[in-house]
Amino acid sequence: MITYVVDTNVLLRYLLKDDECQYTIVEPYFTSKSHRLYLSIHTLCEVVWFMKHRLKTPRAIIIDTLLGLTSSNHVITEQQSFDRGMSFLKNGGDFADGVIADFACHLDNALLLTFDKNSSKISNKLNIPNQLL
Repeated sequence: MITYVVDTNVLLRYLLKDDECQYTIVEPYFTSKSHRLYLSIHTLCEVVWFMKHRLKTPRAIIIDTLLGLTSSNHVITEQQSFDRGMSFLKNGGDFADGVIADFACHLDNALLLTFDKNSSKISNKLNIPNQLL
């Protein structure tokens, strides 16, 4: 089975259904179990940013959307980074900050270095080593 690496614009067309022609093209990739889809953590960060900043989508809907996308057996992503991003999102932070903080958890003797007070607060809550500047 081929794995399709999904670009941000393809994922947004599927989620937003804002272009009927393009939605018709991409919809079978997301609904057919005969396709394996790879949603990179970078793509998911872009989608979350777009939903939050451009569309003003409420946090709860973003969370539900991401969980719905990744709950299918034919969709794969970087699960540890995704889970960390979701933890940040659920705790009032940014998905991308959680993804970045995830690296501090997997590198030897690493600290997340940030100016973001909220990111540092959430990192502390989740036992992620960090240093607030």
